Amino acid sequence: MKKLIAAAAVLLCCFSAKAQVVAGAGYSHTTIHEMLANVENGPYYNNNVYAELGYDLAFNRRTSILATVRGGTYFGNSESARSICNKDGQYYLRVPVYGKYIFAADSDLKLFLYLGPEFNYTLSNSGAGEFAWKQGRIRRENVYLGGGIGGDIYRHLRIRLGYEWGLLNEFTDDMNGNLKCHSTDFALGVSYVF
Repeated sequence: MKKLIAAAAVLLCCFSAKAQVVAGAGYSHTTIHEMLANVENGPYYNNNVYAELGYDLAFNRRTSILATVRGGTYFGNSESARSICNKDGQYYLRVPVYGKYIFAADSDLKLFLYLGPEFNYTLSNSGAGEFAWKQGRIRRENVYLGGGIGGDIYRHLRIRLGYEWGLLNEFTDDMNGNLKCHSTDFALGVSYVF
């Protein structure tokens, strides 16, 4: 946890003359895929809201690094409560580090693609998955691969639409590889670029 916070602090302190501060919020729809002995349960669905703060560090007119710190929470429904790795009530901290490429630009609109890793740490879980959490069966750390498309409107309003894949099995006690849980997020975010 301390290493994750230190890495986030270093990213936010890497200010350069071409860096722009980005602050925003968003929503994502999470799909949980569970598998027990090669038989899929679900899929189950949660929702997620988040706030983020970071930098967009430009290398040239077309490429940059978009590094943010995102904090958020999941909320579910009665169907997702049946999931073993239900995320309802989880609070998390995520550090996405995206490579960004601007493929179309004029004075009023810039369209870009982004892709990169996201380092996730679950801070707490107060939802229906508490039993699995207390027993140490659910992994707190995860790595996601995120990517998508976005646009800067009039240089200050940024809208992003993307998809994030959880790469690690979220179960630590996976019953010799027979119990698997992966989640994916379909995300929509709105930011202000200073």
